[in-house]
Parts: sequence; structure tokens; C-alpha cells
Amino acid sequence: MYKIIFLILFVSTSLMSKELEEFYNGVKPMGMGGAFTGVAKGYDTIWYNPAGLSGMSLFNFNVFNPMAGTNLNTINFFDNMIDVAKGSNISNAIKKLAGKPFFMRAHVSPAIVISNFSIALYENYQGKINFSNFAHPDVNINLSNDFGVAGAFAFSPVDTVTFGSTIKWIKRRGAKIDLSLSQLLTTSDTELKALIDKEGEAFGFDCGLLWTLPTMKKGFKTVIGTSYTDIGNSTFKKTAKSTGAPQRIEESINAGVAISYKLKFLGEVTFAADMFHI
Repeated sequence: MYKIIFLILFVSTSLMSKELEEFYNGVKPMGMGGAFTGVAKGYDTIWYNPAGLSGMSLFNFNVFNPMAGTNLNTINFFDNMIDVAKGSNISNAIKKLAGKPFFMRAHVSPAIVISNFSIALYENYQGKINFSNFAHPDVNINLSNDFGVAGAFAFSPVDTVTFGSTIKWIKRRGAKIDLSLSQLLTTSDTELKALIDKEGEAFGFDCGLLWTLPTMKKGFKTVIGTSYTDIGNSTFKKTAKSTGAPQRIEESINAGVAISYKLKFLGEVTFAADMFHI
């Protein structure tokens, strides 16, 4: 069966002034612009809305569930560094980089689903660098490596309503730091490593709901989804050998709606809309 998905993405306007970071980004949800709370299908639902586990078959196993990505700025960054190595003006190179974010991320997340219960592993590597304010250059660095284990389950008290919950343990190494360009150039490798190399462990809790609305038109299906991830913030406790703990994972309340219609020849068409960080 073919599926066509149209999406509309909403973000809370009160948080538009800062970067909205997500602990987990799946390939399918990213391809849908993040409008996944009401759709909630497949292995990614463990991290987005665990109520979606009820829609999976009796037994599923995913060996890797990989994701890797970067942006065009990162590719241009390496091109600029090659030019500098060949003798180009470093000031011009910095001017080209100013105000642009650089991003690289890769993860694997194998999972097993048995009926409405799932266990998943998670390994993520992420790097973000942003050069801002060309007059007085600042460098924002965010480097992290996450390893985690999650257990999730879902149940339906009635046919039209499903609840789900996830408990996860996360070990994170890395940190977010802000430095002026002069600080970056004068900071030794040992000092820079001490600023970034923080390690901690945290427990996180997520919950979610899916509600299938009654419909008068055959072929239509409307689902409203809500999720509350990292309830109360997932705060890392530093490990014994670490000088400090990484930044916590902020809690997030999300809501979405998915309207599906089965067409005779095209299969299922889905319209989806989400609101994040309400």
C-alpha cells in the first residue's frame, strides 16, 4: 500500500528565540518535518509517542535503525579550511562562516517489539558549531555522545484510546560551551578538553496518548496525539571521574493530529500537523 503524507509544522512562538533541541531525531519523523506525534508508527514511536506501540504487529525486530546527517554549511566549512591551508585569507574565511550553524549527527537505535512492549538501545554522536557576531566573534560549541537503554509499553483501556510510557537511562559525554574567538585561539587543548569532556548519567520518563475520533465518513480516520517527554527535565548526575555534568535534557509537551483517508488507487493519504514545546 502506498502512503502519501502532507504535513504542517507548528512551533511554540515563546521559544523561537532559542534553539529547540531534540534528544532523538528519527529518519521518518524528520522526513515529515517532525509532524509525528499523531502519526506515531514504527520504531521511532518509542522516543516520540510510546502510545504508538499499540499499532505495531505482534513481533518486530530492527537491527540498526541508523541515521546520519549534516548540513550544507558544514560541507562549505571544510572547503573554506582547505582554501585557508592553501594560503587564502583567514579573515575572509571567518567572515564566510559568521552566523552560520555547522552540524553533524549520526546514531543507531536497534529495537525489539513484542506485542505492546519494546526494548531499545541508542547510540548517538553529535557535533554543532556556530560562529556569531563577526565584529566580536563568538563560537558556540555543542559536542556530545549519548548511549542509552529504553523500555516502553502501551495499553488501550478502550478501542479508541491508547496510553504509552517510556523509561530510559542515558549516559552522556560532552557539553555545550560559548567562547569568544580570542578565547578559542588562546585556550590550550588540555583546557578545551576539560571544558567539553563532561560525563553524566540520567533517567528520563516519557508518556503519550493517542485518541482515534469517531467519524461519519467511511475511509477517514482522525487521530489526536499528545506526548510529554523528559518529564520534569532529565538531569544528568556527573560520574565519579568527571569534573562536571552535561546539560540536562529539557522537558517538552507536544501535540499533533493526523487525518488519513484511504484512496482506491493511491492507498492511504495522511495530513499531519504538530505543535512542539507547548
